[in-house]
Amino acid sequence: MQKDKINHLRLAPFYFLISLLVFNFIIWQRVLASENNEILKVAFLDIGQGDAIYIEAPNGNQMIVDGGPDKKILLELSKVMPWGDNTIDAILVTNPDKDHMAGFIDVMDKYEVGKVFEPGTQKDTIIYQNFEKAVKKESAEKNIARRGMRIVLDSQKRVYFEVLFPDRDVSTWAANDGSIVGKLVYGEKSFLLMGDAPEKIEEYLVALEDLGYERSKSFSKDQNSPRPPGLKKPQPRGSSEFWPLSDDFNLSSFILRSDVLKLGHHGSKTSSSETLLQAVDAEYAIISAGKNNKYGHPNKEVLDRLNKYKIPILGTYENGTIIFETDGKELQVNQAGK
Repeated sequence: MQKDKINHLRLAPFYFLISLLVFNFIIWQRVLASENNEILKVAFLDIGQGDAIYIEAPNGNQMIVDGGPDKKILLELSKVMPWGDNTIDAILVTNPDKDHMAGFIDVMDKYEVGKVFEPGTQKDTIIYQNFEKAVKKESAEKNIARRGMRIVLDSQKRVYFEVLFPDRDVSTWAANDGSIVGKLVYGEKSFLLMGDAPEKIEEYLVALEDLGYERSKSFSKDQNSPRPPGLKKPQPRGSSEFWPLSDDFNLSSFILRSDVLKLGHHGSKTSSSETLLQAVDAEYAIISAGKNNKYGHPNKEVLDRLNKYKIPILGTYENGTIIFETDGKELQVNQAGK
């Protein structure tokens, strides 16, 4: 007993030194983060067959769009989040399918989550039920996302995620049809995240943009100003269930053009139409899919369309986690590789 006590006393300085080093590491990490407070980080996480996108605003606020199919998201988050951080300001699930939702159950078990955003679509699965139980246990603020809603991540730097779809009650819709589509904006740079939205939703969104352009043009001093390239005359394309359009939204600000496009449904043939690709005119196309997945994602026709429009393709199935950083003016791929 006396010998053990002596050994503990001898090791006390060592324990103190380790504690001091850990404390200094945390302090310096926060100092460096504060010095780098102009940067928005967006990481498309390599979580296999699914979606998971980590967003960190210049002020340190964090949001995760989709949680992937399992607890692998925890490992990937540990690589991109500040060490020792156990809080996440908001999570958003674009649709209730397992490959977008299941990992959030583990996230809420490990991290303190402030707000939860959902599309309102429902699914009769154990995963969905467990997710809803986890949200309730977390006591997080639950929100149903609707078009026009802005999730402000940094008010000073004006970093926000704007919901473009759904624009109505989708509780009885198929999961993909009611998927959340949103645009992350910081200064001159933006990311369009399509969730699992199919082609008919893409065409609806482009039609909204076309209609917004026509409305704003009627108030323009120059009635002969040229239309943005790639946009066609507005018409109710897609399913008739989306029309007529209500007038409760400022369509003059509805712009799909983005620097980074996260393709819908993992590069499936059901999404990424030419209509959308022309309207977005992205600098990068991101495909989140598992390597050698059983679904054949991404689809060859989709890849051919991207190549046709000369849009560089980055896929988690080849590049691993893909990290973008921007100060609102310049955009760079900080890391693309395993």
